[in-house]
Amino acid sequence: MNSVPTLKKSFKKLIETRKDIQVPAFMGNLQDVVKADENSNVYVVLQNGEVLTVRNTRVPNVNRLPVIVGYDVERPNVLQVLRARDIYIDPPFPEVPDHAGETHQWPKHDTLWVRGEQFLPGLVIPSTGLSVSFIGFVYYVNGWHEIRNQDIDFTSVIPTSGAKYVLVEVDEIGTVTLNSGAVVGGRELLVPENIPNPSAGKYPLFAVKVYIGQTGILKSGNYTDIMDLRLSGYAESAGMTLWSSIMGRPTEITENLSSQITGTATHFTLAHTATEKVKVWCGVRQHMTSYYMDDDDAGFTLSYAPTLFDSLLVEYKY
Repeated sequence: MNSVPTLKKSFKKLIETRKDIQVPAFMGNLQDVVKADENSNVYVVLQNGEVLTVRNTRVPNVNRLPVIVGYDVERPNVLQVLRARDIYIDPPFPEVPDHAGETHQWPKHDTLWVRGEQFLPGLVIPSTGLSVSFIGFVYYVNGWHEIRNQDIDFTSVIPTSGAKYVLVEVDEIGTVTLNSGAVVGGRELLVPENIPNPSAGKYPLFAVKVYIGQTGILKSGNYTDIMDLRLSGYAESAGMTLWSSIMGRPTEITENLSSQITGTATHFTLAHTATEKVKVWCGVRQHMTSYYMDDDDAGFTLSYAPTLFDSLLVEYKY
């Protein structure tokens, strides 16, 4: 009688029926493959030679690592690696499991949600007293510039009554200024609409609530005086204003000039002064050598006259 199949069955039955039993095993299958998938499942070999697929979030995925397999009281229906078997005086592996990167991706079961505070460039955190620490980054105002790490003090803008928002801005030479908003009755009455509009030619960094009697800048999980503007948009009542216009960055536009076609006209006028040569479509994209820009970059001339049946589109930055 062959005892090996009987032994395999007894181990499998033992694990499934006696969930308080812990069984020794080795990481990896008979081909020395450890990871079964990207969801923290691994192969283990029992001492009888049987290969099982179990969950592992506790030990490194090291082939032939001696481990203990069983059920945990917190997850009694999941067969998993419980721990490594301590057979080394100094284990030749780090005491951490492989990072379960796939399981942290949305929409997997262990999605890792990331807060804005975990992104350092442009981050603001309270310092001492009425100061905050600002982490520098690269910004655009009439060209690219770098603002360094620095502390910014709000003592000079604390109101003598009520509360207000102060918008922190930087210009193209790196000068940081404090732009105060209107005063309201108290801190609890401040809403995002109370943040002042950005000044022309300046990059808005962040906003801070300041109020009478204030002795420090608050920021916690539930209460904060700091408004993070890094991912915010900006609009006016007349319509959307792009961040590019606030920060001095060129705005890209697509303009339809078909109304200027007469059948004989070769010159066409732009609604804005272009900052670079326009891209022209007249049915198809026109080669850059088939037209030239005006000296003032407010229009261009084609080497031919489009017909009344053509359409003329241009794309450019201004």
